[in-house]
Amino acid sequence: MLSPNQIKPLFEQLRDLVRNDIINGKYTQGEKMPSEDDLGKLYGVSRITVRRALQELCDEGMLIRRQGKGTFVLTQKHKNRMDLINGFTDYMQDHGRKIRRIILEKKHMKPSEDIADSLQINMQDSVIYVKRLMIDGDIPFMIDECWYPFNRFPHLFEDIKEDTSTYQILSNKYNVNFAKSYKEMNACLSTEEISNDLGCAVGEPIFSIQKIVYDIADIPVQISKMAVIGSRVTYTMTTNEAGSEMQKRITE
Repeated sequence: MLSPNQIKPLFEQLRDLVRNDIINGKYTQGEKMPSEDDLGKLYGVSRITVRRALQELCDEGMLIRRQGKGTFVLTQKHKNRMDLINGFTDYMQDHGRKIRRIILEKKHMKPSEDIADSLQINMQDSVIYVKRLMIDGDIPFMIDECWYPFNRFPHLFEDIKEDTSTYQILSNKYNVNFAKSYKEMNACLSTEEISNDLGCAVGEPIFSIQKIVYDIADIPVQISKMAVIGSRVTYTMTTNEAGSEMQKRITE
């Protein structure tokens, strides 16, 4: 709840709380928000504090004021292209989003059979495992788990940091030329573990995405498994006639 003893001002605390409530579905898209007086009573703050918090959410594009009618939820999803190779956070940063990475776990480990097969390595080989929480502004939106072949990238473990893009490290330091990626997407419901990591409700719709990235020699570079809050993103894909003809030739 809100606390006057925190360094963060009350209106910022309220703004963050209401933003989380919107993302987690307490207030849904198109719904009218409670009045400023009602929100003030609910959170124990002044009407001026409520008004400033709501105005900041309006400025962010999460709320909209309608003259004579009140304030309504106007949740905007991020769009991400499924047909791109680069990482989700790199794509969002290229489009002006402020993305933070928090490393939850990083270790050397032996791969499972599926991971070894996907990376085309032996189960006796080591892999670098990294689990990160991706935050858009102040809001968690994705858990990203990645596996990299240790023999190919022996110093990558030390290189991976919270303020760096792994794709940029692989490209700039290891001269990896990314060529293609294979992705599988499934819709599922948030488990207790995912909800704890993302701060969402158990059972909330989640996009579960598995991706294998290949270099120009068709050798796997990375496997990643992502859990993305469904209310935060829309996935898009662009196709063309050349791609359709190529697919036709492959299947014939």
